[in-house]
Amino acid sequence: MAQELTPAAADTIVVSLLNPSGAPAGAAHLVAKLDHLVHGLRVSGHLSELSADQVKNIIWALHDAGHLRSASPVAPEGVSPTYDQDGLISIHNADFLEEPRFVAAYARGIAAAGCDYNFRWRVHVGLWAASHASKLAGDFVECGVNRGFMSSAMMQYLDWNQLSRRFFLLDTFRGLDERFIADEEKAIGRSAASFGYAECFEEARKNFAEFHNVFLIRGPIPLTLPDVDSEQVCYLHLDMNCAPPEVAALEYFWEKLVPGAVVLLDDYGAPGHGFQKTSMDRVARERGQQILTLPTCQGLLIKE
Repeated sequence: MAQELTPAAADTIVVSLLNPSGAPAGAAHLVAKLDHLVHGLRVSGHLSELSADQVKNIIWALHDAGHLRSASPVAPEGVSPTYDQDGLISIHNADFLEEPRFVAAYARGIAAAGCDYNFRWRVHVGLWAASHASKLAGDFVECGVNRGFMSSAMMQYLDWNQLSRRFFLLDTFRGLDERFIADEEKAIGRSAASFGYAECFEEARKNFAEFHNVFLIRGPIPLTLPDVDSEQVCYLHLDMNCAPPEVAALEYFWEKLVPGAVVLLDDYGAPGHGFQKTSMDRVARERGQQILTLPTCQGLLIKE
């Protein structure tokens, strides 16, 4: 049996595969070491713990051994990636990154969160969804707000105070509520302490003070859903990191969603969130709808 390897040991092995100049080691030796690395991580139960950077290092090492056809895992020879953040690498057009309106909106999101999550393409999708929704009748709702990274960027982008709309922001403002985490999620280690959330209601309240017609509703979903005083919703963003409150929110708001309304699911395709995806797929399927999987890990649904 292969010697047990940890992700930290994987870094050491992958780095040793390249000499200091960056030129590839002998192909046979390289392949043998990679085989040992991957097999050892698998049998020791650590394979799924590899970080994105560790996976990319292994892919590059495989390329150097001649096991990948192109000069890059994603790009033809001579073409550099245009985007490499948040688990997404692309060589396709990403000029939105330089668009002044986007830059200003993303900066407002950073100001709200107090840090940069490097979610630019994810935010780009959110801004498109908000722009689409702003042409419809109805209110905006976000379930899972924290300090307001996405919603602040959105309000900046839409020049929110010039719109005659309401935005309802629902959250515990202190992380997950243990009562509303599915058993399937608890089985993989999901808990109230997951994701490192902390008390942030006052920070959120101050952050949104400049915007009109914004209503912060504090408490766990589904208990707070009836506090949303709206019969027409054109935009629904779900980002609660566990299935039961997201299912409850989509079911509650479904009849209130106007035709063409956007439902954006933040965690839909993210690693470790498979139960959320299957749960939301079921809710959509029961209503004759299909959720679009996006490479940003989001899910997108336009109500027909």
